[in-house]
Amino acid sequence: MRCGPFSWHLRCSDITAITPTNTPLSGPALSFDKLQLTYNNGKCLLISPADKAGFLAAIGWATTPSGCQKAAS
Repeated sequence: MRCGPFSWHLRCSDITAITPTNTPLSGPALSFDKLQLTYNNGKCLLISPADKAGFLAAIGWATTPSGCQKAAS
């Protein structure tokens, strides 16, 4: 993931939870419509992909009525 001069490298297998959020907290996401990625023992990263559904599908997750979950294999 990249935001200006900053970049983060996460393995999809390290992501333990993805939560939709509209928090005003900053992060690399400039939008209020964000996804919170939780990884590696509770670390969090807020992102705002242009195509959320496409992003989730690309990393093997799916949107559900209660949030996001790993897609069935």
